[in-house]
Amino acid sequence: MIKIRLLRTISGKDLVHEFEKKYDTLENLKIMFQEDNENMELQMYIEDWEYFLNHPDEITEQEKILYSEKPHFTEIDLVLLSHIKNYKVKSITDLAKYFNKDVSTIQKSVKKLKERGLIELEEGKANNMKKPVFNYDKIEITI
Repeated sequence: MIKIRLLRTISGKDLVHEFEKKYDTLENLKIMFQEDNENMELQMYIEDWEYFLNHPDEITEQEKILYSEKPHFTEIDLVLLSHIKNYKVKSITDLAKYFNKDVSTIQKSVKKLKERGLIELEEGKANNMKKPVFNYDKIEITI
């Protein structure tokens, strides 16, 4: 089993903003946790949200751990991750235009990255578009 560790540095204010985008309110998150009270991730989010409401300028490091039997990254995977992170693309269509590729080709690559837990897809602004998001600064692979 190979461990993939995604790392990032984020301010308390930005983390609270991300929670608001994802859960709308702290109360909504608490309701979700009541419905699934064994979900320790939700409990940690509640604790972080409450803490960083009072410490918005504090900087924290976050990590996400993924495990894979066969983690393979193609060159295009790494280029896509870099572009998604650094240029805050608005949609998969934008990615396809930038790389001068067919949308279906880029969509397959994005789908693989999403399935592996490397990116998230958020609702876009128009026409049910999906916006790929990669918020990490560093990827570490441990063999």
